[in-house]
Amino acid sequence: MINSIEMIMYLINKSYVSLGSRHIPEEIERMRELPIGFPGHYRRLIEADTLRSIKESATSLLRCTGEKIEEIKYRVKGKKKLDSQALTGSYEEIYSNWRNKMELAAKTDNKYLSLMTAASCQRFYDEMREEYEGVSIDLMKHFDINDLQRSARTFDEAMEEYRLLYDENRVQVKKYQTIEEFEEDYLA
Repeated sequence: MINSIEMIMYLINKSYVSLGSRHIPEEIERMRELPIGFPGHYRRLIEADTLRSIKESATSLLRCTGEKIEEIKYRVKGKKKLDSQALTGSYEEIYSNWRNKMELAAKTDNKYLSLMTAASCQRFYDEMREEYEGVSIDLMKHFDINDLQRSARTFDEAMEEYRLLYDENRVQVKKYQTIEEFEEDYLA
């Protein structure tokens, strides 16, 4: 892990190991672009001497490195303006795929199905947030594994928050009364 993170720091700084492996810590600590608190987290992991300190130091080093990577991804990639093309069909997918599973999980008290469905839908929201401006939905913030009915309601609230993006972008939610009606529209 330490070696991989060191190589990430070299890549971020468009650099390479120039003084040999025994001087890598010194080279890294002099780099211009490092995650916030990186030198301290890095040194603590190198010097960790108990299982607990290794776990804690590794977690903090990974976290700060991950945050830096996300920052760079945002800078490099930038976000697109949300438009009707990006949205079309996505609310319907949330409704037909994930919402039905959340309802079923609440009815059958299936904690696994509820958790995995919410996490999968959150991943979709996160991907939309990373790619487009104005999408910021945190479904997992109010997820409660011990109250699946509440989690299903929370899911619906997040889904309706997402639907507001449809309204803002003048996208109509498609609804079908029958499977035949859907097939006809889909195949057209």
